[in-house]
Amino acid sequence: MSNATETKMSEKAVIKKMALKFAEDNEAENATNPVRVITTRNGTTVESRYSDRSVQAALRFYVNAETVTSNFARSLADHSSRVGGGGFSRYKACGLSPEQTCWAHVIVVQTEARLLEEVRKIKAAVAEVVSEFKANRKPIVERLQAARESGVNYPKIRLSTDDGDKVVLSLAGSASRNPGSVSVTDGGPFEQNVYYGRVNVDGTFVAARAFNDKVAAVLDALADDTATAAAIHGKRTGSCSFCGRHLETTESVTAGYGPVCAERYGLPWGKAAAVEAEETVEQCHGVGRDCSNPATDTIGGAPRCADCYEEIRSEMAGYEDDLRAM
Repeated sequence: MSNATETKMSEKAVIKKMALKFAEDNEAENATNPVRVITTRNGTTVESRYSDRSVQAALRFYVNAETVTSNFARSLADHSSRVGGGGFSRYKACGLSPEQTCWAHVIVVQTEARLLEEVRKIKAAVAEVVSEFKANRKPIVERLQAARESGVNYPKIRLSTDDGDKVVLSLAGSASRNPGSVSVTDGGPFEQNVYYGRVNVDGTFVAARAFNDKVAAVLDALADDTATAAAIHGKRTGSCSFCGRHLETTESVTAGYGPVCAERYGLPWGKAAAVEAEETVEQCHGVGRDCSNPATDTIGGAPRCADCYEEIRSEMAGYEDDLRAM
């Protein structure tokens, strides 16, 4: 996938999140407004809490965000912005004719009903994951707090899911809205990243919409055994789980971090780390060949690393395609 394609997909994801948030905010803002029954000439009826002016602003937002893409909606949005101009001076107060305004209500109400249903499904999915997620993640907070006390100005832990999605944990500073808590993101720039949630100072977790069972598994593994989680990440990526630098020595790759980070984060290194990693990280069984990577999942009845796991999945998918073609 090209960088341009990835950027476009990222932009679409950001716009989609904005549309969902816009619909949710509008529902809360309009909750106390009286309900109006809007009926078009052809009999289409909706219940709307919007005023005629505010519904046009909402329509323009959804059209600009490409949440609504029909030519009719685009035409209405364009006409609604021409207040007092062209052939619309008669309806200067709201920019559209009465019939056009009715259709603006219909489009916005139906669009927001769809978006709000999507919001409810997302929240339900997150709630289901959170209900199965271990409640107390305090060891994560304590690990990062200890790193700050040892002199790390901005303590972070960098890991990834089995699918390769980044999971970055950062300790909030004293000026933060939630000082001492740990934010969990994909490591992207502020306001452009994927926010999974935060671990409070007391160890409780507050999930965001993007939180999922794969991120939950990463946080569980980290809280249960930081050294092992770092070792898996180091062998998988060749970079330090804490400072993010490339690991140069065998000892560092085995541990998943270098000697400086080991000291700052209070973790074993060198022989101690090697012994611990050998005891706790199961080796991959490979795919018809030797493989020295640590296992991250189980498939075909045996532990496999991420690369071998994907290779087997691809082979299985090809086999299933052959069966369907028979």
